[in-house]
Amino acid sequence: MPSLLAALLFVQVPGASQVPPTPNFTVHRAAGPIVIDGRLDDAGWAGTADIPIKWEITPGDNTPARAQTTCHVTFDSSKLYVGCHAFDPRPERIRAHLVDRDNVIGMDGDDLIAFYVDPFNDHRRGFIFVVNALGVQAEGVRNVANQSEDFSWDASWTSAGRFTSDGYEVEAAIPFTSFRFARTTDVQTWGFVFIRGWPRNMRYRMEAGPYDRRSTCDLCQSNQLTGFEGIGPGKNVEISPTLTAGRTDTRDSFPAGPLTHGDARVRPGLDLRWGITPNVSLNATVRPDFSQVEADVAQLDVNTRYALFYPEKRPFFLEGADIFTTPIQAVFSRTVADPDAGLKMTGKLGGSTGNTIGVFAARDRLTNLLFPSNQGTGATSLDQDAWTTVGRFRRDLGRASNIGLLYAGRTGSGYQNQVGGADLFYQVGRSTRINAQYLGSATAYPDSTARANGQPRGTFSGGAALVEVNHTTNRWQSTLSYLDVSPGFRADAGFVPRTDFGTLSLSVAKLFYRGTGWFNFLSLGPYATQTRDHGGTLTDQEIGLGLYYMGPAQSTVASQLIAHQERYRGTLYRLTRNTGYVNFKPAGGIDLTAKWQIGGAVDYGNARPASEISLSPAATLNIGRGLALEASDAFQRLRHHGVTIYTANILQSKIAYNFSTRTMVRGILQYRNVDRNPSEYGAGVDRNEKGLTGQFLLAYKANPQTVLFLGYSGMAAGADRFGLTTASRTFFAKIGYGWRP
Repeated sequence: MPSLLAALLFVQVPGASQVPPTPNFTVHRAAGPIVIDGRLDDAGWAGTADIPIKWEITPGDNTPARAQTTCHVTFDSSKLYVGCHAFDPRPERIRAHLVDRDNVIGMDGDDLIAFYVDPFNDHRRGFIFVVNALGVQAEGVRNVANQSEDFSWDASWTSAGRFTSDGYEVEAAIPFTSFRFARTTDVQTWGFVFIRGWPRNMRYRMEAGPYDRRSTCDLCQSNQLTGFEGIGPGKNVEISPTLTAGRTDTRDSFPAGPLTHGDARVRPGLDLRWGITPNVSLNATVRPDFSQVEADVAQLDVNTRYALFYPEKRPFFLEGADIFTTPIQAVFSRTVADPDAGLKMTGKLGGSTGNTIGVFAARDRLTNLLFPSNQGTGATSLDQDAWTTVGRFRRDLGRASNIGLLYAGRTGSGYQNQVGGADLFYQVGRSTRINAQYLGSATAYPDSTARANGQPRGTFSGGAALVEVNHTTNRWQSTLSYLDVSPGFRADAGFVPRTDFGTLSLSVAKLFYRGTGWFNFLSLGPYATQTRDHGGTLTDQEIGLGLYYMGPAQSTVASQLIAHQERYRGTLYRLTRNTGYVNFKPAGGIDLTAKWQIGGAVDYGNARPASEISLSPAATLNIGRGLALEASDAFQRLRHHGVTIYTANILQSKIAYNFSTRTMVRGILQYRNVDRNPSEYGAGVDRNEKGLTGQFLLAYKANPQTVLFLGYSGMAAGADRFGLTTASRTFFAKIGYGWRP
């Protein structure tokens, strides 16, 4: 599910009456210097226009804002300045915490100011800047055409916030080199959307302009700010050298062998960012290091058929990732497991005409492969280099539609996978959207790999196609889709873990909205899916009733009651289950979540019906302004005729302390335990398996490129024959500096 911050900023709710016109404003060059300290008393703010945030957008429908906010915008030759005074009738209830920059999940429950900047004023793409009441910052990109938001984009800018006797103030200074806009001597008009997030019993969103819920284009409703002149995007060149030192200790013979100290290694690296034109940028990296990236959220993989999905977290691959996103996930950068070099170029050709391009290439020291089928996913890894190359072109059509081309390929010694195709996103009026995509692939594995994994010999091909129609009104939402993937289709640079199927899906939901009372939003409706393989055999069918609720205490509940059929090893199992999740924030700094799946299942290890209970509770507690404690558990139990087959747990705890908006320390501990009942397995299995991983990180971030990391990570494992034993440990340090010539 999207984060609550994303919901605050971007969820668009259809249905509304006539709305008043959006106010526009004139900006002027700063009358004097501005120091970013969270105080709007500098000479540069004198004479700037008041931009009031006076409309409540949710849960109200363009009703008067419950708290007054006044913003100001000005500029000088090198920077854009935005400052806001957020008044509060109960200042003691303001919610704000120190978290790591760009931690949008950690900012979910905070009082904050956000603003979009649409410098081309073409209503297609906006830069997002978010500042909470303590000055913690996050930035991203809003894409109107595919209704997406990408907070992986990084910009070097300055922000500050402070509490006042009547609320709080925030300031932001954004260098013009941080984003793209037209180079011209004419006076420019830019689009702005100003948002205040006010989390109390409900999550209130207020804006500086009214919002038409019938429109699918938020940037089309932006405030128009005119008066920008005598400015330019600059050279926009940033060179970021890095130096990483580390040592990894391992046991050559696990578990009895000694823990051997590895050699200390020093690894230089280099990142380059270059604005080739005001609209096109180039990113390059040489010998990147990602050891500071947080460990993946734990997932149970005891009784699974298909490869698990883990989201990308590495900064180089995240930036501009929205450009390569298509309905069928043919591009997934985590397939590049251990790169030593990468190159990426993204941008818009021809100014604001809507031609978006993206090119990405990387050399990987490993070649990880998935072997998808209708019944499961196999995998292997080749100890050889691989080149990954991706090309993307997207042409905007009309107000919010586009057509695109995509190429994604991986090549290595005796190996190749080439994928290419076209996609279409078309907006039909206000309420109907059509997504369509076709991809074809050609693949060849080394003969030994093909034989060992049951894959075709020589070069083979396949195709994948998707058509989806979504229709939303003020009271109903419906989606009809068909996805077909042939047996020979492979997308090795993407994530397509299942092939040889065609799935037809239909969902209908009734929508209810209320500004106050026991709910803000409620949807209820049936859905159905049916999947057949390319031989016409029914492999999956699901008929369900779904409920989605948002209400007081910032609560969200989703639940599905499902009648499910699933074919495995020639047997069609008929199952009934309930799945869902609940999340609420009863007070500032408290976030409680639980996910569940209860009911019928298939024991894949023994090919028989079973009953399953899966529970995943999680809690986050913020103590004071800087300390955050998180705990979660992923629990699963599988039974057959009342006898337990296995129980599995993954416990994770995390503690983080932010000394300031730049400095933090974080520790993560994961414990995995699986207990099996050997009598329920046809072959001998270990009764118990366990593992323990830990990560510690001390981080200083002056900006996304100027950083210092000191860290440790370790892994231990245990089984019936031995207890938890350290398998490896790594010590590392990294320093990076962002230099603008």
